[in-house]
Amino acid sequence: MAAYFRGVTENLIQFVQTSSATAKPFNFGQADLRGLEVEASGRAGPLLVTAAYTWTRAVNATPGATYGLLIPSRPVHALRTRATLSRGPLHVYHELLHISGNPIDTLNQFKLGARNIHAIGAIVDQKDRVRFSIEIKNLSNNQVADLYGVPLPGLTLAMRLSALF
Repeated sequence: MAAYFRGVTENLIQFVQTSSATAKPFNFGQADLRGLEVEASGRAGPLLVTAAYTWTRAVNATPGATYGLLIPSRPVHALRTRATLSRGPLHVYHELLHISGNPIDTLNQFKLGARNIHAIGAIVDQKDRVRFSIEIKNLSNNQVADLYGVPLPGLTLAMRLSALF
């Protein structure tokens, strides 16, 4: 599946980092946003592989010194892949999220580097009524930041038990 999108926006409000600890809303008079999203999946026996890629180009279209520069905190590339191996009620997976580097200021002088975040997990389904899952996120314990430069948690363990009644 693939989808192209484009929008010319007036008065786009975007949070822009103003110091290492603060961000403020900034009004871009005009913005030209375009992109492409592609998704694919394939199965080989018990293995299911999925991938989703997004290319986004968000440019300041307001006349002035920052005309044509990228809008902060909008990475150009994002890729998510997941490989799941299933045997009966057990599903084991690996997931990779890659986000390209992106500017965090209106002059595109300060940039965050690319981020790669790996996760592994397992899900056990019991008769579609009870589900237990365990996931380890940021497996390599990378010191990554969100789109605004705020540090995200390192290695994280999450467990969940859900039941339908």
